[in-house]
Amino acid sequence: MKQKPVSINYYDTYYFANIIHNVLRDPFPYLDSLDEFFSDEQ
Repeated sequence: MKQKPVSINYYDTYYFANIIHNVLRDPFPYLDSLDEFFSDEQ
C-alpha cells in the first residue's frame, strides 16, 4: 500500500521565534510581563 505524503503546516512560527529572540536579547523591558506570567500570587 502506498503511503500518502505528510503535510505539516507551521503557523506563526516566526512570530513566536521573534518574541523569544527579543526576550533573550534584552529581557529588561519584558520583566513585568514575565513576572505576571511566572508568578504564583500566593
